[in-house]
Amino acid sequence: MSNNQPLSNFRHNVLMGTDDGVTSRIIKTLSDGTVVVTGGSTGPSSEVVLNPPTQTPASPTSATVGVVSSQILAANPARTGLVIVNLSSTTVSFGLGAPAVLNSGISLTGGGIWEMDSFLFTFDAIFAIASDTTSLSIQEFS
Repeated sequence: MSNNQPLSNFRHNVLMGTDDGVTSRIIKTLSDGTVVVTGGSTGPSSEVVLNPPTQTPASPTSATVGVVSSQILAANPARTGLVIVNLSSTTVSFGLGAPAVLNSGISLTGGGIWEMDSFLFTFDAIFAIASDTTSLSIQEFS
């Protein structure tokens, strides 16, 4: 398969243990994020569809960050995702639930983008500090 195929065209064979031995399954990710698991040749044929969670975007916001750590987002127990874009040419660093320390933890150089997903996730308040006055664009999801 060529390297320029869309992700939805990729199929992954997975071996899953069952009571009657090992069964081959096919896992396919659709373009909308839906994951389809289909039974293979040695086991019962079945299909399981896992739909991605629905995310509702909050109103886009922005923040100006300086050389002292400050809170840019309050704690949010309903948060399901977050995108922050560094609109400046300076470096900005983030603290998750604690004050940020410049050039430590998660840091973005000018134009950098941080996407918080299910693998890197917190409900805690988010703090930021920068090497000079920095503008951030923020999109939170719940």
